[in-house]
Amino acid sequence: MRAKSLIVLMLLFTMCVIVPGDESLAGEALVEFSDTAGHWAAGSITECRANGLMSGYPDNIFKPSQSLSRVEALVTVNRAMGWSSQVNTVSTSGINFPTDLWEYFRNHVALAANKQLMIKSDIPMMKFNDPAPRIEVALWLAKALDLKGNGAGLNFTDLNKIPATSRDMVAGVVEAGIITGLPGNLFEPSKSLTRAEMASILGRLLKDKKIASPEGKYHTGQLTSVDWVNKKISVQTTSGSGTYPLAGSYMVYKDGKRTTLDAIRAGECVGITLDGSGNCIFIAIQDGTVTTSEQTSTTGSVSVSYSGNRGYIVNKYWDNFSVRFSDGSVEEFYINGVKFIEKGYSITYGALQKGTYVEVVRSGSSISEVRILEGDRKVFGEVEKISSQSIGIIDEDNRDITYTLTGGVSIKDKDNRSADIEDIEAEMDVELTLNAKDEVTALKFNETTGDLKGIVDYIRITGTKKITVEDKDGDSHTYYLANSVSVREDDRTRNLDYVDEGMNVELTLNSAKEVTRIEIKDLTVVEGEVTYISTSGTKRIKIEKSNNKEVTYYLADGVTVKDGGTSKSLSYIDTGLDVKLYLNDDDKVIRIEIIGSSSTVRGEVTSIRTSGTKRIWIKLSSGSEKNYYLSDDVKVTEGSATKNLSYIDKDMEVKLTLDDDDEVTRIDIL
Repeated sequence: MRAKSLIVLMLLFTMCVIVPGDESLAGEALVEFSDTAGHWAAGSITECRANGLMSGYPDNIFKPSQSLSRVEALVTVNRAMGWSSQVNTVSTSGINFPTDLWEYFRNHVALAANKQLMIKSDIPMMKFNDPAPRIEVALWLAKALDLKGNGAGLNFTDLNKIPATSRDMVAGVVEAGIITGLPGNLFEPSKSLTRAEMASILGRLLKDKKIASPEGKYHTGQLTSVDWVNKKISVQTTSGSGTYPLAGSYMVYKDGKRTTLDAIRAGECVGITLDGSGNCIFIAIQDGTVTTSEQTSTTGSVSVSYSGNRGYIVNKYWDNFSVRFSDGSVEEFYINGVKFIEKGYSITYGALQKGTYVEVVRSGSSISEVRILEGDRKVFGEVEKISSQSIGIIDEDNRDITYTLTGGVSIKDKDNRSADIEDIEAEMDVELTLNAKDEVTALKFNETTGDLKGIVDYIRITGTKKITVEDKDGDSHTYYLANSVSVREDDRTRNLDYVDEGMNVELTLNSAKEVTRIEIKDLTVVEGEVTYISTSGTKRIKIEKSNNKEVTYYLADGVTVKDGGTSKSLSYIDTGLDVKLYLNDDDKVIRIEIIGSSSTVRGEVTSIRTSGTKRIWIKLSSGSEKNYYLSDDVKVTEGSATKNLSYIDKDMEVKLTLDDDDEVTRIDIL
């Protein structure tokens, strides 16, 4: 029976495994997978499908959250590198394959070994059907693309988990932006790679032209025209200009989200995929809006500058400066190797003024030029104090600055309606226009709406970037992150991956309600085991810390409780739980997080034994029946009331909380 089950599983695996490029779209319309709509990697997944790099499972599903096995990842890398034609001719002699490696994949493994992605002597011990760790895929890509970086420059907090001999190659893929770090500045080398993450990696490789579409039908360039009537687009690429008819079924994505043709405009930078007939089946609108320069580089590539990279100088320092862009985001740049241009002439860095309107010209991950543009000088910030003669603000770099108001200063609200100085209050966001004497000639204010302060409950910094913050009332607010987000802690600039769950933050939003700035606020966090809790009268909690010292903390009104990502009532807290307490400035607990792993199951009680070896049997929603042993101190609750174990009866709907040994520690009657 076991052997038959194994054969069935292997057959299913063969049917469902990703074999990129083997499932052609020829003659078929490009459609989005049924389980990827709205997914953060939907754009990359569809792009991979259009370019024959990844395919899906029967019934048009992709399973984006499923881990990629080693052999699936290896096949995908082989295909992405354009080696598929070599698979059938590669020799497998002299290689001892694991017995559970399906015959179909042995040529792929042999090819990878010949390409020196892996060592032949390691193959017999490799578990190809197990999930592919991030570090192995990173090393395969580094070897395939011949990438090496500065391993000594890696600053991941779990750097000790990356072998020293592998760090230069890991640095190579990280510096190239192929594989990025995870929240908390972690690399997580042993963490398995999901199918969605692999699609995202392939999408970046395509965009950066590190790999080519297997059919050679992928192009990037500037969109020069859109013919909505005749359904055609024209694109200026490095090899020339081309006009492409749209296929009967085509898809358009912007910022990873599906959109429509009328959302794109001439001048935008795009990646397009053509079918076998030369019709466009996929359009991805890429970073920024571009305008073609009159100059062409010596290599013949089109020089472009991004209008999305226009903004105002926030502050200047001796070796770096910061810019506030049109979307409200702020970035810091170092001046080394940067040219400063005004009206076609070079100027010195010293001539650059605070508030100057500029355009930043990017070259890869760095910048090559800063061009001074025509326009008023402007500064932005939050009002700290204001009078009839001056205004004090906290600027985008968290610096306190006071400006003099001119006699006829123009004051308007965000809707451009005239207003009075009395309409401006502390903490409002303002835009100040300066004259040559650094005096304010015009002031525009925008009253901040919504509760933007709280504890980070969730943050995603890849794909569709977003953050969820829980406010002081326990309500959650989710915001998308702008393309560039400045992160500040005290007077220090942080990377976005520094922001982590549990941090106390204040968010700044742009007009599109996207987060452009995250300011990390001080918040005291303590951990320990609950030894006492009072949820009525003077609410307080006592915990025993790691030094065996017991400390009591008072609970703030509206304290929130979290177990994993699930909100709980205060009555859920019990003695013996390991918790993390978040304290406000008054040392009162505003948030309690339960630490440690526990799982829950729900079902209908079919039987229970309350003496001897205590056990409970429940019928799951699937119809199957399971039984669990009960811990000696199992707790039983119904609503806010504590019950005896003998209270549990047949047919009751319950939720069981299990410890690491799958013993029931708590029974909640539903």
